[in-house]
Amino acid sequence: MSSSPKRVLLPQPPNDVGVAADGPVAGIERLADQAALRRSERAAREAEAAAVGRLKAPFDALVAGLAAERERLESELVQSSISLGLAVASELVRREIDGDRHDIEGIVRQCLAEANVGRQPMRLALHPDDAARLKEVRFSADVELTVDPQVRKGDALVTSSIGTLVRDVDESLANVGRALHAELRNEPDAPAEPLS
Repeated sequence: MSSSPKRVLLPQPPNDVGVAADGPVAGIERLADQAALRRSERAAREAEAAAVGRLKAPFDALVAGLAAERERLESELVQSSISLGLAVASELVRREIDGDRHDIEGIVRQCLAEANVGRQPMRLALHPDDAARLKEVRFSADVELTVDPQVRKGDALVTSSIGTLVRDVDESLANVGRALHAELRNEPDAPAEPLS
């Protein structure tokens, strides 16, 4: 007897034909099942990649938006901190001035030095309280001390033939604020008067 399979022709395809689970057919089935599993896994990976791709763009936009908002809020916080610090400094300086704990003589001598007009006559205008504190102080004969109630306590005005030098505490603090804010915005320094 021969061991080779025999072919049988059927007039019609059978409906309920099963295949034995051993031999070469079983190996083909396993290969077919493995191929189907690989196709299924590949399709699942492709579907997952497509889903991730659809979600990635909005997620990336959200992350970028949050980063921009964080940067804006940090900048706003720093700006607010500078403004608060300057307000506190202004209040403390004004309290010192109002309590006559400021060095008006040093302020006046600095203003006269900054006026730098040589031996020309200068008029120094001070608040009445500051002028009273300097009544015993002697300045150059070229300096005429005047009382001006319009000048705020702690400030000084030096007038000469060249012009008027104003030493204003509030403006000095405002110049500090402008310089700090400009530095944060990476702008060139705002023109500012010398700090006193």
